[in-house]
Amino acid sequence: MKDTILTENSFFHEPSLQLKVVKRDPELPFRLHSHEFNELVIVTRGAGTHFSKNGEFQLGGGSVFFIPPGVQHGYKDVKDLVLYNILIGEDMLAKNFLDLSDLPGFNALFKTSGIISTLLLNPTQLSEVIPLLEDMEKEVDDQSYGSASKTLAYAYLLNLIILLSRFYDETPRESNQMAHRIWSVMAFMDKNKHRNLTTGDLIGIANMSTSTLNRYFKLATGLSPI
Repeated sequence: MKDTILTENSFFHEPSLQLKVVKRDPELPFRLHSHEFNELVIVTRGAGTHFSKNGEFQLGGGSVFFIPPGVQHGYKDVKDLVLYNILIGEDMLAKNFLDLSDLPGFNALFKTSGIISTLLLNPTQLSEVIPLLEDMEKEVDDQSYGSASKTLAYAYLLNLIILLSRFYDETPRESNQMAHRIWSVMAFMDKNKHRNLTTGDLIGIANMSTSTLNRYFKLATGLSPI
């Protein structure tokens, strides 16, 4: 069976704004597919199963996950599943976001390579996110001249990314705490890529032993820190 690949041309009709908000109400079963763009998914209600070649996980209200270009995934066993797909062109996330890369949650959720990153929002957090999604959808679809709708849509996207990154950093779970440390190391490495960093520099940032850092860094990236 031929792989299904969703292309940028099918969704982005304005070259200067590679952004689209699609509400799926309901989301239907969907076989394995991939995209030429990034996809941020936020589930507002219902249930279902998300699957990929690397496994599957259950979906419910508050489920959030980010899928980089080229990663195959799909949906099955859906029941009244409602979600937002935020489609983001690669150039939109390649810009210099000032200090955004200092947030471990940003690196953990949005700077992964070939990995589907997940987050679970509580009802209060989800109630903060939904109005942002609705406002962003409205501005993305606004075609009127002189309204600065593209700029405002982009501002809403950055607001959403920061909010989710902070929520990720606040999530009190062991896996997130470990990811927080590893991505703190990666953010430090990225900011100091012209320095001759040592393992001692990295274990100081991670607050873990050399062996633990090496083990979890390799689990996250497939590579050693060095």
